[in-house]
Amino acid sequence: MGCLNSVDGLSAWPSTCQTTARYATSRNSAEQSEPHYENILLEELLDIHKYSTKLVLINRNLNDQDMKILATYIKINQFLNQLDLTSNEITCTGVVYLMEAILNFNSTLTEISFSNNQLGDIGVKILALYLKRYNNLSYIDLSSNNVTDVGLYKIANMLTKNRTLIKLNLNGNQIRDPGIEKLTYEIEKNTTLKQLYLQSNRITDRSIPFIIKLIQIHILKLSGINGNLITQDDIQKIKNSFTINKQ
Repeated sequence: MGCLNSVDGLSAWPSTCQTTARYATSRNSAEQSEPHYENILLEELLDIHKYSTKLVLINRNLNDQDMKILATYIKINQFLNQLDLTSNEITCTGVVYLMEAILNFNSTLTEISFSNNQLGDIGVKILALYLKRYNNLSYIDLSSNNVTDVGLYKIANMLTKNRTLIKLNLNGNQIRDPGIEKLTYEIEKNTTLKQLYLQSNRITDRSIPFIIKLIQIHILKLSGINGNLITQDDIQKIKNSFTINKQ
């Protein structure tokens, strides 16, 4: 039985994701009753990279059913440590298929990119629940996934349990000031995160004290906060604080 059955919060997921979760973790799931799905190009590519440590699947129109195929691949290739799924069509359902396989069959994955997919807050919530138990990832890219403060709260809570994540990319989402405040509070319990990317969100001047605190106390290295709703003067204040902490 997969670990997902023991993860709190399953009942709060959308019905589609609940069904997927129960399917993914059930020994007696009636897979034969589902319509057959295949992606020959994907299957051929995965066969070529059967023992690769890095797998790049950028902009291949991969959907949730393709994540089931990829999950089977992960069960076979237990050496994979980098997975790039940038610019596909993955939702919360695909996250369940993929993370269930990773959690139970892979102990080497350290980097994963979901950039520019369709995870949303629900997909991020599911991912955060898995990452409380999967303590191998050092980098995760969640940029451009329409994540709001709701999803960020779950990420922040995950960071109180996860002790391996070093770099987190949240560029191009819908994060606002309350989310940054929550993240700052929760991250005080985490000493491993070193790089946080927050470009092109909905952050305003009200978050400046929290951003500065993240830099000064936790030595979080922000690659930049351009594209937010803050003034150039306040951007300079943050950059000055960052410079001081690098000395």
